[in-house]
Amino acid sequence: MTVANGSEVDVENEGFGGENSGREGFASEESEDDDAAFAKLALQASADGLNRQAHFEVILAARTLMREIAQRRKKRQDTKPGTATEEKYKRQAKLLLQRAQQVPVDSGSFPSLCVALADYAASANSFYTMRGAAVWVVQGKVAELLSQQDRLQRGGSATQAWVDCVAALGVAAQLLRDILGFSLESARALSGAVAVAPKSKRLVLKKAEDGWRDIYFRVTARSSKYRHAALLQGLCGMRPLELERGVTVRRRGAMVAIKILGAKLRKTAGQEWRGVFISAQRFPDWFLQDLESGQKTYSAPRAAMRSYLKRLSPLVFPIEGKQPQLMLSSYVLRHVIATDLRQAGWDSVEIAQVLGERRAETSRWYGLRWRGAKFRRSPEIAIERGTVETAQPVVRRESDFLAVKKEAKVGKKKSAKP
Repeated sequence: MTVANGSEVDVENEGFGGENSGREGFASEESEDDDAAFAKLALQASADGLNRQAHFEVILAARTLMREIAQRRKKRQDTKPGTATEEKYKRQAKLLLQRAQQVPVDSGSFPSLCVALADYAASANSFYTMRGAAVWVVQGKVAELLSQQDRLQRGGSATQAWVDCVAALGVAAQLLRDILGFSLESARALSGAVAVAPKSKRLVLKKAEDGWRDIYFRVTARSSKYRHAALLQGLCGMRPLELERGVTVRRRGAMVAIKILGAKLRKTAGQEWRGVFISAQRFPDWFLQDLESGQKTYSAPRAAMRSYLKRLSPLVFPIEGKQPQLMLSSYVLRHVIATDLRQAGWDSVEIAQVLGERRAETSRWYGLRWRGAKFRRSPEIAIERGTVETAQPVVRRESDFLAVKKEAKVGKKKSAKP
């Protein structure tokens, strides 16, 4: 079996919508093709011979499964995904369905959708993202079939249409259970995939030569199309989606005020907005002249900005010989902001404010620690300390997961002492 090493992506929620939510975001002008693909995967069993009690047991089991999923999401305090996430899951689900249709019928005891998922097992990040997309689309199908059988039941539960609907519901619910229970270990055992190390954007900071950020600001200033967005990206480290939504900038005396609308928002994660102040002396004349006419909003499409930064990579990270090319991205700039703030002595709450996070612990996943002489310096921070404002206060308390990890680390150090 061919193993596909997916690209690095953020892992989102694994299931969306309650039992009455329909297909939330999956329905489109291509929904008939999606239904046909699902029908091929499901291999709907005949409902002939089932009595009424068996029908209702199928419905009850499906409703119980949906409630369990909803309860898990409530416990995690998940919220409905944004439009961008729904679009991403839609694309991934379609890709997965196409792969699943190519799986031989005699592929074993696993459903073809799980076999297709195993193609992504080499990269844990890719596997969990694609499994989340699979859960999303199949859960949407279960919700749709539950609503459909409700409508048919009102017209008479003995109709053949209702019997067929319940049969399809049973198959879809079982497929959802199979996907939820399909672990990374099972996927790797099935595909024979060998785990590959995740490609962290932080590694670029370790390998990059000193002075690369000066080169970045210098070369981006030449672009009439992207120089405003690139400058703000380099100074504030916002997410690509945040830059796409538009960053509001205005001059306030000797300072420049910057307001960023947040992304990746959940009930307990993310900031709806954050504001930072940067000394006007940190901005080039061409940027300040643009602000003389009043407040401005700068933005750049994610895909376009990603391509632009990729094109700049050979200029910002020149290489010699056969060394691999380091790639510049918005998240590299985000990680370097966190690294600079940490090295300058900012605490986790302050760093979380700058990054637009709701919990201080989240800032631990950004940037580098003080390792090696290369990083033992006092970086110049553009953002004025003490001026950062956020929509919600940053929660300082650590999660149980991080607390346990910290205790285990401390215990390991103590046991190592003579």
